[in-house]
Amino acid sequence: MAIITAAERARLARILGMLGSEHAGERAAAALQAEAFRKRHGLNWEGMLSLPPVETIKVTPRPKPAPTPESPAWTAPPPPPSAPKEADRPADYAEAWYANVRAKEAARKAAGPPPYEPSTWTQSPPLGPWQPRPDIIGRWTAIMFWGVCAFVILCAFMDPQLHR
Repeated sequence: MAIITAAERARLARILGMLGSEHAGERAAAALQAEAFRKRHGLNWEGMLSLPPVETIKVTPRPKPAPTPESPAWTAPPPPPSAPKEADRPADYAEAWYANVRAKEAARKAAGPPPYEPSTWTQSPPLGPWQPRPDIIGRWTAIMFWGVCAFVILCAFMDPQLHR
């Protein structure tokens, strides 16, 4: 005999309750779900109707203790750490920063421009017959793009529903 839990029976009850819907689609979906439930548990309908009742145990939750003045129910979170204030910084903080920037700029200018290195151009290997040349790829892409655009516009004008 198959074991069907109380939760599964509650689900089956909801599925069977949908069989009374006024919408045909809901009724059909509920019938399919009920049949899938029956197959999943390996029972026939007679066996499902003759299952013994399930014991239900009512569990009452424990009451929450009342908060006491010694232990409040809510405490405020700690304040967020604050950023350093202008008063916490040294008086010459901005001047020291600008002096550092000026020193780096002067060192870069004293070093002069980077050395010139001519780029070495190498000819690419010859292309085979199946590889398009790079100068043709751009033209081919443009031709295909505008061709597709023209086809879409033509199809839109040929649509008989637009000319009613």
